[in-house]
Amino acid sequence: QNMEEINIKLERTGFPVKIGGHEFFYSTSSESVKRYVDLEATVKERIKELQKSIVETAIIDGETVDVDSFGKAIDYAKEGVKLNYDMLLGEGTFDTLYADFPDVEALSRAFVEVRANIELKLEQMEAERMAENKAKVDELKAQLDAKK
Repeated sequence: QNMEEINIKLERTGFPVKIGGHEFFYSTSSESVKRYVDLEATVKERIKELQKSIVETAIIDGETVDVDSFGKAIDYAKEGVKLNYDMLLGEGTFDTLYADFPDVEALSRAFVEVRANIELKLEQMEAERMAENKAKVDELKAQLDAKK
């Protein structure tokens, strides 16, 4: 006898984020939230170190620009932006974007927008969830009242 197979589709928790024609995924699963929290402190510390390194790297030596130091300063800035992108949207996000847009400043500006949009989306999702919960509670109350 031929049994019908059971086929259950799993949907990831989160939403797609498109940047410069590339699609990434922002996960809102509990595991991902824990990962963001764990990573955030580390990333913040490292970015502070990088900013200090940028300031300490003497780019201008008298009148001339020190090319090596300038390169180093760019690398520090790049690492900082990379840490942010990869923390938010997963390992490799920055490299994918940088391959198409080798412009750290542009990617840094875009990141501010990306993060602001994600935060806005999370607030909307939370508001929707609250409204749904309230509707459920109201429905249950109505059912209970009807039984009285």
